Amino acid sequence: MPRRFHSYSGTVVVDGDADWGSCFYKEDTQQLYPVLSIVNLEKLYTKKAAHHLNLNIKVNDPKPTSISSIDLLEIIKTELQEHFKDITVLEIVNRVDWEKAMPIAVEDFVEATRSNQGLNNFYYAGDFMGCPSMETALMSGKRAAEQLIKNQR
Repeated sequence: MPRRFHSYSGTVVVDGDADWGSCFYKEDTQQLYPVLSIVNLEKLYTKKAAHHLNLNIKVNDPKPTSISSIDLLEIIKTELQEHFKDITVLEIVNRVDWEKAMPIAVEDFVEATRSNQGLNNFYYAGDFMGCPSMETALMSGKRAAEQLIKNQR
């Protein structure tokens, strides 16, 4: 699953709110390159990241081939116009292509992991706890770190 940072101009509004942090979308399995999530980097970091988005895009091509950044930019421009009518995508600032993405934790796995939380001084966070967002993953990671520090004193 590729992760890409994009710059844009215009106003990005989600459900009438320009102060949003992230959006997650149900996968359109008919698309070759569906956007699964969009993160407003300014809200996650600082004003220094204003007018930048992080997109997670799944490749559904049965015969994946390397796609040029120019071709990918055109795909992204078209896709983002579906989500945000009032923006213009300017460029791909950073591109990371993962051959395989981290699997999404299923409920049984999360339940089993939670039942082992703290055993033998092992603490789990993030996707191991079924976290749906980076913010929640960070908070569960912070709690796990606090427990480790507490148990080492």
